[in-house]
Amino acid sequence: MILQIVVSIIVIVASATLWRLGGNGYKWCRVMVGGVIGLGKTILFWNPICMIYWFWLWLMTAAFSYGDNAPPRLFWAWVLKRDKQDIVVQIATRATCSFFWALPAVTFYILGGSLLRFAGYVIALTILNVVIGLLPDVEISERGVGASVALAIFV
Repeated sequence: MILQIVVSIIVIVASATLWRLGGNGYKWCRVMVGGVIGLGKTILFWNPICMIYWFWLWLMTAAFSYGDNAPPRLFWAWVLKRDKQDIVVQIATRATCSFFWALPAVTFYILGGSLLRFAGYVIALTILNVVIGLLPDVEISERGVGASVALAIFV
């Protein structure tokens, strides 16, 4: 129990920090978030296959981003017939990205995690990334999103 608490705190803090650094232009830091989460889960499950999560999260964050000209944002602007800077487009884009970023945690469910926790994580990340991601303070927003992604440690 103590090990789980310590590892979870380290993973969440490290992920928040790395995510923020990634937002400051150190793109490799965001790639490392999946490694930190995968390593934390490897320690808790004693199963190195948990590191597959790293690849899946990298793949999802590379495929689904919410930048100004990212495909999900352009898709939602087209579907909703609104400007890509519109708040509704931003919310839909962030929710879409978050949903896909949560899916790699299925790795942990398959390796012995909880289906209920996996489902809860998908819902929580989707909501948290929208709410936290739209905060005006970039420092809080970036760290909050990184910490939210790291909640996969609880699946």
